[in-house]
Amino acid sequence: MNFLSAVMVGFIVLETLNVGMLYFTPGTRKGNGMGVFKAYEKAKADPEIFALLSYLVNWVAGTKLIFIALLLVILFTGDTNTQVFSIFALIFYCTHILLATLSGIKSYG
Repeated sequence: MNFLSAVMVGFIVLETLNVGMLYFTPGTRKGNGMGVFKAYEKAKADPEIFALLSYLVNWVAGTKLIFIALLLVILFTGDTNTQVFSIFALIFYCTHILLATLSGIKSYG
């Protein structure tokens, strides 16, 4: 196993754990859990808002599953060039998500 494969396996493991938390314990304060937001508990009081929030959490988890599946395909069938470009795509993806959500985390957390 080369370094790129090890990085992809690490990312797959972390994202799989995050997906599990989002599906089975979305209110947790760990991983990508919604428990870090004060509004999560408030949303439980309004069934319509909580239904929307649950839908969005499940949508995010499903999107993460797509990334996991693609990484598994690249890991098992991709050559080194494909793996290198996949790592660049992951770096871009993680940076974009972090920068896009950072202000929300600061203001709502």
